[in-house]
Formats: sequence, C-alpha cells, structure tokens
Amino acid sequence: MALQPGLNGRRIRVGGVTVYLVLEGQACHVPNPDTYDNLFENWEGLKEVGSLSDLDIDEGPALSASAGLLQQVDDAPVYFVSNQEKRWVTSPEVMDVYDFAWEKVQKVSATPIDAIPNGPNII
Repeated sequence: MALQPGLNGRRIRVGGVTVYLVLEGQACHVPNPDTYDNLFENWEGLKEVGSLSDLDIDEGPALSASAGLLQQVDDAPVYFVSNQEKRWVTSPEVMDVYDFAWEKVQKVSATPIDAIPNGPNII
C-alpha cells in the first residue's frame, strides 16, 4: 500500500458500508453518518470499492466523531477540525474538491478556533 495524494478529497465507500475521506494521500475512516453529514454536501459521488487495497492506498487516522468545519464570525478562513487539530482549507476550490458543504460551516468567535492547535493546511 502507498500514499495516494492524487486521490485527496475523494470519498470512498468500502464494501458498500465503510466510508473514508482521502486526506494527505491516506484513507481516513469517517466514523459515523453524523460526522459525514457535518462535513459534506450529500452522499452522492462516493467511489465504491471492495477494499482499500483496490486503490493501493494506506489507511490513515480516523476522523474524530466531532469533526466539522469552523469559521470565525467575520468570514475568516474556514478550518477543517478533527482529532484536536484545525487545518486551514486554503481556498473555495479546495472546499469544492473535498465536497465540503459551505452551509455546514459553523460560525464561532475567534477564541474557540485560536485554542485548537494547527495541523497541516488542506491544499
């Protein structure tokens, strides 16, 4: 198995059941439907495979059940938050590549966002 950065942003369903998001070239398990719904537009466009080995992709860390999208109330950058770190989603185009849902971005004050450690940017 290997890193597959060319698949970044892809949503994969394995065996018709288990869903992954490709992030940094790794398949990261989406732990439940609520987490999925916190992030994405809809359930369309998932790539169906029998197993991750069909894509020759490494499995990465699972998303936290509280994963979501945050933004300060003054339209500052959007952050993908999972596993106690925030990752800046660097452009509207990247939001689209990942199929992150603009309407699911939670507006919060700067204090909660500032308290979350930075992770790598999503580019």
